[in-house]
Amino acid sequence: MSCHHPPGNRNLSPLRIFLKGIGIFVFINILFALLNPPVGRISFYNRFLPGFVRFPEIDFMAEQVGGLEAVEDISVSNIDALFASHVISAQRKPADEYRVILLGDSSVWGALLKPAQTVSGRINAAQLKTCTGQRVVTYNLGHLPNAVTKDLVIMTEAMKYQPDLIVWFISLYAFHPDRQCNFIVTDNADRVHELMRAYDFHFDAGCLALHEHRQTLWSKTLIGQRRELKTLLLLQLYGVMAQVWGADDPRTLSTGDLIVRNPPKQSLVFQGYEPPLDLRGVLQLDVLRVSHELAGETPLVYVNEPIYINPAKDGDVRYNWLYPHWAYDQYRDILFEQSTREGWIYLDLWNLVPPEEFSDSVFHRSSEGEVRVAEKLVPFILREACNK
Repeated sequence: MSCHHPPGNRNLSPLRIFLKGIGIFVFINILFALLNPPVGRISFYNRFLPGFVRFPEIDFMAEQVGGLEAVEDISVSNIDALFASHVISAQRKPADEYRVILLGDSSVWGALLKPAQTVSGRINAAQLKTCTGQRVVTYNLGHLPNAVTKDLVIMTEAMKYQPDLIVWFISLYAFHPDRQCNFIVTDNADRVHELMRAYDFHFDAGCLALHEHRQTLWSKTLIGQRRELKTLLLLQLYGVMAQVWGADDPRTLSTGDLIVRNPPKQSLVFQGYEPPLDLRGVLQLDVLRVSHELAGETPLVYVNEPIYINPAKDGDVRYNWLYPHWAYDQYRDILFEQSTREGWIYLDLWNLVPPEEFSDSVFHRSSEGEVRVAEKLVPFILREACNK
């Protein structure tokens, strides 16, 4: 008489289950690496979640620290993911839309402001129409940090969305060479290399080489991309949290404006530079030429953004803690001369906003300051729309 083992006993061996699990996990990782899907384009936004009207700055409220809310910042550098989460990618461009994109730093994004209070929000609320009856719709593509090369990288993707007008807010600090090697630039090195090839863009290749990671089969696996996949997962979760908060940034829920005033120092040094240095030799000015070529037939307006100007006192040598007079005046002269020579559209708003209409930095404006900027931009937008 023979003994028969129950047919399922062998399959219940812990070792066999473990080995099968390992095998399946390895297989999935290798398959994922070979397929190499564009994970940044996989998004719940504009499908299951409403798209953001500005790029998400992922800030999770953590805990109360000294009576203030502690915020955990998670930076999203994947350009595909940023655009996939934005309303600009929700649908094809409507025929009756005159599309305006705004580029720049956190002042364009609207630090400490709700979307409706930003320049973009103010212009859209005006419900402007062009002379041909098209609806003027602005899209806020501002993003940290304050760096012109970062804006250029974002512009490479923005051009795919058929803008009719580009309004780019720039500042002296954003042209400083030390500002260019940032997480948006290094994590999108392929776009920078393409700009260098296609437009003879002069950029420090050492910055890219220092941060560049060689693409291997391992780096393309789920394990190899675990940090990026975690950020993309949190980005989707953030959309759910934004619905709960009723805001895309929890810090906008605080009442009142946070006002920080740093008195200007009596120093002529600007970020390591001293007069009589010619800033043309050090600033990343090549982005102006490249951006104009990248824009092609699309009108591009360079806007020197407003800065906080400390009330003048005898002997002051700085406009604020960041800018000494000599550096900022020279920078404005350079922009004016170059835009005049090249026939570029240039709008200098450096002193448009009074000191009391700034919030927590020399760049960030209050909601009242945003109204001033929006009112100044509207005639330019309508003029360009009617000249096309």
